[in-house]
Amino acid sequence: MAGKLWVGPGEAYPTLAAAVAAANADDTIYVRAGVYENQHAVIDKDLTIVGVDGYAHFKSGGNIPNKKGILVVEGNYDLDVSNLILEGARVGSGNGAGIRFQGNDLTVDNVKFIDNTLGILAGRYASHDKNHSLAISNSEFEGSGSSPGTLIGHAIYAADYASLKVTNSDFSGTRVGHHIKSRAYETVVEGNELRDGGGNSSYAVDAPNLGNVTVRGNYLQQSPAGAKQNPDMINYGGEVRSNQPLTQKPGTLLVEDNVFVNDASNGTAVRNRSDRPAELNDNAFWNVGNRLSGPGSDNDGRNLGSRPDGLSSGTDADVRDDVVDDGGDGGLVKDDVVEDDVVRDDVVEDDVVRDDVVEDDVVRDDVVEDDVARDDVVEDDVVRDDVVEDDVVRDDVVEDDVVRDDVVEDDVSGDYVLLRSDLITSYGSGQDKAGAWGVSADGLTLSLAGNRWKKMGFDYDVTRDTVLELEFRSTGEGEIQGIGFETDNAWKEADNFFQVHGTQSGNWNRDHLIDGDGTQWRKVVIDVGSYVTGEMDYLVFLHDDDDRSPDAASQFRNIRVYEHSDADAGPALVDEDMAPLRAFPVDEDVLIG
Repeated sequence: MAGKLWVGPGEAYPTLAAAVAAANADDTIYVRAGVYENQHAVIDKDLTIVGVDGYAHFKSGGNIPNKKGILVVEGNYDLDVSNLILEGARVGSGNGAGIRFQGNDLTVDNVKFIDNTLGILAGRYASHDKNHSLAISNSEFEGSGSSPGTLIGHAIYAADYASLKVTNSDFSGTRVGHHIKSRAYETVVEGNELRDGGGNSSYAVDAPNLGNVTVRGNYLQQSPAGAKQNPDMINYGGEVRSNQPLTQKPGTLLVEDNVFVNDASNGTAVRNRSDRPAELNDNAFWNVGNRLSGPGSDNDGRNLGSRPDGLSSGTDADVRDDVVDDGGDGGLVKDDVVEDDVVRDDVVEDDVVRDDVVEDDVVRDDVVEDDVARDDVVEDDVVRDDVVEDDVVRDDVVEDDVVRDDVVEDDVSGDYVLLRSDLITSYGSGQDKAGAWGVSADGLTLSLAGNRWKKMGFDYDVTRDTVLELEFRSTGEGEIQGIGFETDNAWKEADNFFQVHGTQSGNWNRDHLIDGDGTQWRKVVIDVGSYVTGEMDYLVFLHDDDDRSPDAASQFRNIRVYEHSDADAGPALVDEDMAPLRAFPVDEDVLIG
């Protein structure tokens, strides 16, 4: 029989971490309402965590020691959380999450995510197949996303799970990233309010690798600042490559009964970058210049005469009443989600919760009143399955109206390291000499010329399953051109550095040298964990060419670091038709040298 553990002042466990350590699989941990500062927990078993007497508020300040998030699940485990506030998640690598999920099934109900780099980051756990899902309901995401010195973050990021379902939740103030980004095979976004507000989110909903996507009964608002990030509100198929079938999940896009509000001077409600027709039904639009870009149909859409403030704003845009339970798994709205009068069994069992607190049929009336199930309970038809993505999301830099052709295969989902010139410094004692260098405007490409050794802060725990992936090209062969991990500023000539081009040999790793002259983009996938493991602090980049008149230049782009046990290592030509690189690139916004 599952046990119950209590956390809070005067309870058996003063911290959540202590309760997690003492719990057995399938136990429920009840946390008294209050503020718990700098308390974090790494969860290694199936658990339910419930706030009692109000919200249990876990507030983080500074970088989180576990380098991942406030609640972290690692391994084949399920997590069910409700009545919590998770605030302030930050880590040195820039991808701190309120919930960092690398497990099986995740259910989130009535949780507030405040000012986290990522609200929920659900990434692949290497041993998983695609049988699991995320279910998020009745929750709030406020102020998620990037902050100075961090990588791009989203309110919700889901890897290639079987399904992601987000219902009856509110999003506001997301910075730079997306409200919802999903690589799941099925994505349902229903009955939510997704507002830029004072933020500048890119997409409200992004499904870059296609899949069955339903966006129904939502209020979506775009701000002028958000439109500068990207004027599209829903994006479908933006990271598909025609020559990489695994980036293309089966399915179609259905968008119906939504309200689109555009407070910018330009904007597109739905951008379909795929060749599959999108279906738009019965949507309402205010100040939206372009309803649908790409193949598909816009059926019975209508323009609004006045700006609505929400789904139930009292205007002709009130579509909340149109989103009703149709007997299937669609059409659920707030306050309509009840499970046959059954009180949540994580709070009540046989009318007794903590045997010392029972009065007649009222069990802890601050948790349950009468026989009415909390109306924010997850609906019983939610399929709980998920599959997770890599250990880290170095999430994507958004490019206005540009279809990215540099995407990863579906079975090694992940996102690109955001390169920043203001965070890149010299590496190696006296080795970083002369030559131009720069970072592209989208933050995905680093160019080095002359004799340049550079490093950038990058906190990462390299395991046996860690993979480093990049694309490389060069105007010519220097002496040492490559990439690696580092813990300090000292060059070590060891297996933490991977040479991909160049004439000079040494004690570093040379197993991944590219073929040919290097002038065309080559994809290199390195099974890092086969050579080195441990905590790393930097990514390092070398373009070493001590010739008195060095004329070679190197470019590194689309860098990804992730966890995957079956990576296919080896250099491969990215695009045979692409013109070779013959001179140092000049299209970067900033060239320094």
